Amino acid sequence: MTATTTGTMTLADLLRLPDEERPELVEGIPRPMSPTNWKHLRTVNRITVPLSIHAERTTLGVVGGEGGFVFGRDPDTVLAPDIVFVQMDRLPPEDREGFIHVVPDLVVEVMSPSDTAERLDEKVQRYLAAGVHLVWVANPLLRSVTEYTPDRTARIFVEGEALSGGDVVPGFELPVATIFAWP
Repeated sequence: MTATTTGTMTLADLLRLPDEERPELVEGIPRPMSPTNWKHLRTVNRITVPLSIHAERTTLGVVGGEGGFVFGRDPDTVLAPDIVFVQMDRLPPEDREGFIHVVPDLVVEVMSPSDTAERLDEKVQRYLAAGVHLVWVANPLLRSVTEYTPDRTARIFVEGEALSGGDVVPGFELPVATIFAWP
């Protein structure tokens, strides 16, 4: 891993690494990303697919996953949320190389076995401070999704309830039970 003389990395250092070796970067400090398990991947898919179909059908925006988004500079912070939604009028140019310099409108994180509540809370706070309008944290173990809004309000959704895109993704609803349904 390439590092500057202070032991921290910059956005430029991160871009020089091969894709498969890139960690997330928090205020210049690299944070490795562990491979995830099947339950994590399945949970991500159960949110991504309906969200993407809705975004495409309504031309509201674009849904993606694990792309590098710049959430801060000097020192640099580059995070790779599990799922993002960016409204159509805020999309960066298609030909841009490197990491994305647009704050997503919606960020979804799915708790992995290696995640800690503290680390996820830190990410949520970074997302909201950067201007993300809606954050969902899905917990496969508890079969719940916690929704965070810019006023730092947290609401837990459980099976029998549905997530709503509200003003961020108008018309989108997703029953929590479908996120954690197996197979």
